[in-house]
Amino acid sequence: MKLGTLDAMGSDPTSTTSPPEAAAADLRRRCDPASLGFETTAEVEPSDAPAGQEPAEQALRLAAELDGGFNAVVTGPPGTGRRAAVLAWLSERARREPAPPDLVYVPNFTDAMRPRALDVPAGTGDRLAEDVATLVLVGHNPSISEVAGLLDDERGETAARDELNRGFPPGGVAVFTVEDDWSTLGEDGGTLASMAVPRG
Repeated sequence: MKLGTLDAMGSDPTSTTSPPEAAAADLRRRCDPASLGFETTAEVEPSDAPAGQEPAEQALRLAAELDGGFNAVVTGPPGTGRRAAVLAWLSERARREPAPPDLVYVPNFTDAMRPRALDVPAGTGDRLAEDVATLVLVGHNPSISEVAGLLDDERGETAARDELNRGFPPGGVAVFTVEDDWSTLGEDGGTLASMAVPRG
């Protein structure tokens, strides 16, 4: 058996056999219009979904519908429309479901790096920071006294500050007004408006 050599294209340069000729009709794929199911494209409903991506859509639907929801990573070559397709599918799904609550983050005085998340009715989150200017502290010592002392900017009502300086008794309530943005609320961020303590 004689071994030949192959060039960079994988063919034997010493071979005298020519490759078979291809007919022009074999070099172009044709689609039978009768197989499309419509006469003109005016009869076809527009779709944002990329053609041939039914398995990807099924996976996305599964991730969105499982209890608790799951993250989904969509990959593919640039320019294939995957972002537009995912946004269109999620937008259509969102229109059929009730709006989720807004999440509002408020300061966490025990750990400034971990703000607390509050659920508020959908569409009200933006207004919360503008509408709310009063903070009411109710809690237990010793932490509630420390929080009240940290918040107090020492510009509040004298009688309320005197009461606060005597200590925060069980059942005590401190009311602060907040002028700045809630996202920046911190030490000296509130003005003590009133202090109520149980009597007798």
